This record gives sequence, C-alpha cells and structure tokens, in this order.
Amino acid sequence: MNDFPSDLQASPAEPPAEFTALPAMDSAAALAALNRLRPTLVIGAGGTGQQIVTYLKGLLTRRLGPKEWQGRVRLLAFDTAEETVSAKAADAEVQLEPNAEQFNIGNVPVPSIMQNIDGLDAIRERLGAILPTLPPVVLRSGAKQLRPFGLLSLLWNYKLVHDELRRAIWLLAGRQQHVTGNQEQGINIFICGSLVGGTGSGTFLDLAHLVRALFTELGSQAEFCHITGIGLLPQAFPGISGPNFLPNTAAALQELNHLMVKSGFKARFPDGRVIQSQEAPFHLFHIIDGVDERGQTWSDIGAVCQMVAEGLYLQMGSQLGRKGENAFDNLDEALIGRTGQGDGTFLSSFGLGHLIFDAPAAADYCTSRLLLELIQTGWLRPEAAAAADGTGLLSLLPASAAERLSLDPDSGGQLQIDLFLPEWLLRKRPEEVGGEAARYVREYGQARLAERFTPQIQRNAAGLLEELQTGWESWLSGQLLATDSGLPSLGRQLRQAEEALTGRYESCQQKALELARRQERLAEATRQLESGVNQAATSFPLGRAGRLRTALRSYTQAAQAQYESQLELGLWQAQQHLWSGLLTWLGTQREGVARLQRRLETVASQLSADLPGRLQALTRNGIAHISVIDEAYLEQLYRQHRPGQADVVGQLGAPEALMALPTAALAERLHQGLASYFQAVAERTIEMVLEEQSGQMTARARRQQLFRLATPSWNVNRARLPEGGAGLVRLEVLGVPEASATAFAGEAMLVATHDPYRLTALVVTAGAPQSALQQYERLQAALEQERGRPFYILPDFMTSSEKTYLTFALSSIFNFIYNQGTFFYYRPADPLAAPIRLANGLANAMAAFLASDTLPATAAERVDSLIAHMGLSEAIRVLSDYCEQAPEGSTRLDEQTRELKRLVRDYVDDLRRINEFSSGLQRVNGSKSG
Repeated sequence: MNDFPSDLQASPAEPPAEFTALPAMDSAAALAALNRLRPTLVIGAGGTGQQIVTYLKGLLTRRLGPKEWQGRVRLLAFDTAEETVSAKAADAEVQLEPNAEQFNIGNVPVPSIMQNIDGLDAIRERLGAILPTLPPVVLRSGAKQLRPFGLLSLLWNYKLVHDELRRAIWLLAGRQQHVTGNQEQGINIFICGSLVGGTGSGTFLDLAHLVRALFTELGSQAEFCHITGIGLLPQAFPGISGPNFLPNTAAALQELNHLMVKSGFKARFPDGRVIQSQEAPFHLFHIIDGVDERGQTWSDIGAVCQMVAEGLYLQMGSQLGRKGENAFDNLDEALIGRTGQGDGTFLSSFGLGHLIFDAPAAADYCTSRLLLELIQTGWLRPEAAAAADGTGLLSLLPASAAERLSLDPDSGGQLQIDLFLPEWLLRKRPEEVGGEAARYVREYGQARLAERFTPQIQRNAAGLLEELQTGWESWLSGQLLATDSGLPSLGRQLRQAEEALTGRYESCQQKALELARRQERLAEATRQLESGVNQAATSFPLGRAGRLRTALRSYTQAAQAQYESQLELGLWQAQQHLWSGLLTWLGTQREGVARLQRRLETVASQLSADLPGRLQALTRNGIAHISVIDEAYLEQLYRQHRPGQADVVGQLGAPEALMALPTAALAERLHQGLASYFQAVAERTIEMVLEEQSGQMTARARRQQLFRLATPSWNVNRARLPEGGAGLVRLEVLGVPEASATAFAGEAMLVATHDPYRLTALVVTAGAPQSALQQYERLQAALEQERGRPFYILPDFMTSSEKTYLTFALSSIFNFIYNQGTFFYYRPADPLAAPIRLANGLANAMAAFLASDTLPATAAERVDSLIAHMGLSEAIRVLSDYCEQAPEGSTRLDEQTRELKRLVRDYVDDLRRINEFSSGLQRVNGSKSG
C-alpha cells in the first residue's frame, strides 16, 4: 500500500468541474507522503504540455502546500508561445513560474538561420534538407503546427533546455540520495504534450533522449530512470482543427515506433554533444484520444489536460519504492511485442473513474435549502392582519410624555413657575417700585425659564428619545427575523406606529400654535399691567399704597400666567421634537425592513432557481463518475440536521446589521450563519457513506462498479489485435482517502489520496501497436496525401526527401527539368512524349516532384545512366561548375537554391571519393598485370 495525496477535479469524457476545496493535509501526513514519493520530473512540451503541467501543479499545491513538494517533484514546461495557463489551488490561481518552471523557446529567427546555415552544424545536419521548404518567419507565437519548427526551436534554445533539464535531474538525484540513502528507488520522468502540433510533437523524442543522456552522466542512476510519455491525439481537441493535425500525428507515431522498435537514435546538438542511443526513448507511452474505449467523447481540451494531470498524479503516487516493485515498472513483456508488420506494442492509455460523495457541496445545499425555507415560510410569510396593529411599539411609549419632559432632576418633582414679589420690593420708595418690579420679573423669567427650565426640558427630551429608540431597536431586533410573524407583518406594524405618531405630532403642532398665540396675548397683558404699576407708583399719595399693592398683585399674576404658558409651550414643542425624532427613526427602519424584504425576495428567487440545478449536480452520475448521493439520502441528511426555525436567530448575529448589507453580502452572511447546523454533513467521508450503504452494496461490488467507470482514453480496434486484444495488459490502481483505514485494504495497488470525498480508480491498458488505433488508416492517408511536405524530424525519415531533392537538382542540371517563366516541367526520356508540368515556382515544383509516385525514381535512373555515359570525371566537372556560384540574396528562392547546390556539392564529394577509389584500383590492377 502506498500513501500519496490526490486531489482530482475532472473525469474522462466530461468537462472539468470545480470541486469543493479539500481540507488541508496536516504537515506530518504531507511529510510522510513526500518521503515515500519517488523523485519525479514532469516535462511539458508545447502548449498542451504546459496545460497539463499547470494542472498538476494545482493538484500538488492543494494537497502538499505551495513549496513543500518541490524537493521531490520538479516541473518544467517548454513552449514556443507566450501563453499563461492557470489552475485553481484552494482560493488562489496557480501558474507556472516564468523562467523557473515555464520557459519560452520561441522567438527563433528562421530567416537568419536559413542565411547562415553553413555555420550551424547541428541544425544543418538535422534540418538542412528541409529548411528551405519551411516558411521563413520568426517563431514568436508557436511552431505553426510544423514539427520541424518545434525541433528547430529546441536546437536554437538548446543551452536553456539542456541546462534546465540537467539542473532538475541533478537536484532530484541528489535529493534522492540524501533522503533515501540509496540509488535504487529510481526517478520518474514524465514527458507530456500533443502529437498534433509543432512544439510538443517536434520535441518529445529529442527531450526523451536528452534526459537519458543526462542520466547517463549520473552513472548507475541511469538504469533507474523510468521515462513515461504522454501524447494527445487529434480527437482530444474537440472543436479545434488544423491542416497538419493528422499528418503530424501520423509522422510522430511512425518516428516513435521506429525508435521504440529499432532503438537507434543519433543526433548532434549545438554544444557538440552527440547522442547515439540504442535504448528506446520511453519505457511506457500513453496516448490520450478524444474518444475512449466506450465511444464517449470529451468536452474540450481543458478537460482532457485536467484528466491527464490527475492520472499522472495518481500514477506518481503508485510508483513508489524501489525500481521494479510495482506493476508500472514491470510492463516489459507487454511492451516489447511486435506485430507481423513490425510495429511495436508499446502504446498504452489510461482512464479515471470516481465514486463521489461531495460532502461540502451537500452541506452547502442543505444550508441553502434551510435558508430558502426560512425566507419563504418565516421571514417572508404573508402578513397576519390581526397581529400587525402597531401596538407593540406604542406600548413602549410613556403614559405621559409631558410629565417625563417636565421632570426636575434636582427635586424629583415637576418643573413649576412660582413667581412671588419679595417683601423688600414693597419697602422701596413708590417711585422706585415700578422699575424694580419689572426688573425682578424679567430676571426671574430669564433665570428660571431661559437658563434652567428650557435646557432641562431639552435634556429630558433627548434622553427620552434615546431611551425610546433603544427600546424600539430592541423590540425591532426581536421582531426582525422572527419566523412567527414575518417582515410583511413587521412592515405593517411600523407603518401603523408611524401613522399613530404622526397624529400625535400633528396634535402637538396644533397645540403649540395655540399656545404661541396665547403667549402673545399674555405678554401684552403683562406689559399693560407693568404700566399700571408705574401709574400707581406715581399717583396721588392718598391711598397710593393700596393702589400700588393691587397693581403689583395683578402684574405678578399676569407674569405668572405668561411664564406658565411659556413653560407649557416649551413642553409641547419638546414633545413635537420627540415625536419627530421617533418618526424619523420609524421611517428609516420601515425603509430598511422593506429593503431587507426586497433583498430576501431576491435571495429566495435566486435560491429557488439554483437549488434544482445544484440538486441535479449532486445526484447526477456521469460517464466516469457515480455520486453516492440520491434525493432520498440528501433528504434524510437534511431532516436529520435541520434545526427548528425558532432556533436559528441566535446563529445569525445582530439582525439589524443585516438591513445594511447588499443582496450578495446578505445571502453570504445568512448562509454562513446557518452553515454550522450542517457541519456534520460536511465532515462525512465517502467511506462513512459507503459503510452506511453497505446493506445496499458491498465493498467488493462498489469496487467493481468503480473500475467499470475507468475507461482508457483511446479508441482501439481490438479486431486488429491478436485474439482480439487478449495480450493487452490491464493495471488497476485504487485511490482511497486513507490507506491505513479503508474497506478496500486488500487492494494490490492502493494509494492514499487524502481526498475524503471520493474513491478514484486509475486503469491503464498497455500493449497495443499504432496500427490498432481506430483512426490509423485516416492518419496514414492524411500523411500520404501531404507527401513531400516536411512532417518528419528524424534523419532516417528525411533521407528519402534529401535524395529526391538531389535528384530534382541533378535533373535540372542535366536539363531533364526545365522552366518556362516561373513554371517548371519534367522532360520525359521519350522525345515524343509531352512534358509533364510540375508546378508554378521552385518550392511548389520541388514539392510536386517529391509527391510524385514515379518521377523521382525515373529521373534518378536517367541521372545515373547519364553520369555512367559521361564518366565520373566529366560529371564531376559539370556538377562542380554548377556549385561554384551561390546566390547571395536572402529570399526564399535564394535559400532553396543554396540548399540544392549544397546537396549537389555533397554528391560531387561522394563522386570524387568514388572516382579516387576507382583510380586507385585501376593503378593497383595495372601494376599487378605488369
């Protein structure tokens, strides 16, 4: 049993789905998983390879942390385009780090290379023969679906690629020895990309041999290097097509088969290194198609790449321990077979299957369902007219607001006017009494009313307003999320309370107006009586004292009445201010309640629309996954953990704070508050659920169900295989949450994924030749149709092209091929036969000549016959004259002409050697005869 984490997100033949984030693995488990993992280097070639490697980084980051895995796993991606791919890891987007994991090998100056090819030995030896047939463009955004451009990019950026590969391999090798203390654990190499384009398809073979050569530098470590290739076929790109997809794939498979069967690779690289290997480039080569064995198809290339990353991740977790201790290392017998036509049986493919219990999504669904239920049957329930009478709020008002407002805090009694003239005033001289009395009354009014009573009333009003608002806020908080009344009823209560307070406010306003008019009358009466006091004080002395006392008494009573009226006016105005403040509060809260109601209606509408789809997603079975959740089981979980409606208010925090939240934030806050009720659902694992359902299906039956889902992603015609594919080897890997505690402990290849929500099956089928692929004939036909165009990158496959181009050049020199204007023609040996038109332009004529089934061979025979007739010396002279002058321009025609002259020059050199050898033999034979 092995222990390596997995975090799978997509299934074969299905679009990638955003799966609920998994709980982070604890550090001890992560360290244990890393220590058991065989050191691994994953290389992505081209855009597809970069996608796969990026998704793999997302898996590693989610399960092992952003940095922890980098000592045991190294990721490299080489692409000719500046593209950025992202993958999810927890709450962040993960990308390959430029110039550390992702490397641009584009920006190749093809025209300049063509002009200076004589000084670029490595490129000339590999691509010189076909370079003139390639478009002279700078490679800035991909390899143009041309495999030779992919190889050219690698050779042009060879030092970068070599140094990064060497650094990664030596780091892994050194870390392995440091951690394991032995060299026999082995190092895994995965090289992944597509076979359909230019970069990946044009570099994967050279990358494999470069890796092998670098491992050879490690000495004994080389034999423990296990290289797995992964190549995507055309149908893995649904909705995407290209003119070279099919011929590129056919050429790549032919060259792969050649190296896997004949094991002969020789190439010079720009640093002078010559790799001459008799080893096959790969131990195992997975092909991934857009159609699996059951005929199911993929949704898009992103889904394909995500599945490949998941399968690669699980295979990494199963290839643990020493070399040869697991089935992936022991497929040699299945992979070294040959068909009657000589094709190798080294191809394999894989597929994934999942049993899923998406516990977080189930808990999330239950939470949303509870929220919808609370909104519809509680908070938005239709208003009950009998209950919504507004008396709840009004009952919190004091019985007499005036008494509260006129409360004297010093005495505890009510504020009162007690105006009495002092005795000393009567002892004043009569002519002084009037002025002193008026001054005393005014000062009394200022001291009592203006400076003491009025501020106290205002303080009382402010305190009472705050007290009432606090009480009303408390009442509102208790009513806001009450499920026995609802917001419509609450809104009606607020409106009714507002109407009642409006009546009180208007009544106070009317009373204040009346008191203000009365106050004016009393003030005028007081002024007249003040004049009467002055008149009495200056009247005839006889009886003046009596008259003065009477006038003072009347004046004092009038001032008392005026001040009492002024105090009453202040109390009514304070009440008016109090009701105004409460009305403002009521209006604000009524609007807030209405706004909250509208937002809850929106939330309910969204939930009503979303929940059916979420239920379907939770219970839906896919082509490669089965959900163990059905509607009945989800209903059971909901009923088991659903709280009573009256119990939820305490979980939602301060209800009044909800009124200020926008709709999205409101929904999130409510959802968060209710989520704790279904935490137990979120913590359930797939194994717990399977144990609960064991009465319906045993563990063995579940295993069979799971592995039936995992279908290798290729489309093989088994009728083309001996005995219908009886020789194919099938490997099965089962991923469980914890290998030490599982109902599937007896599995031979068991991997701990630390994914508590799913079981994962990885099925690998190996041992098929390329000819068994369902689309094999179509691929070959596409390549044949494009014969003459540059699809190959191996010298063994380009030799025939070079010979044909040489024949074209020699035929032109000897006038078998001629041109009229820009059109080229072939002149048959029969003088009566009409010339054969090739094409317009040199490049097109060469391509037409190469594509012909008969002309190259016929022309070659004529050239050989003519040279034999001329004699080697004369032929060498004629051909040398042709090679003496090379075009100096930089046009495509100049490049093509230079390449043809180079081929002729090399041919002349061969003729000279033959001529010298023949001359030497003649001299030797002549001396013997003499």
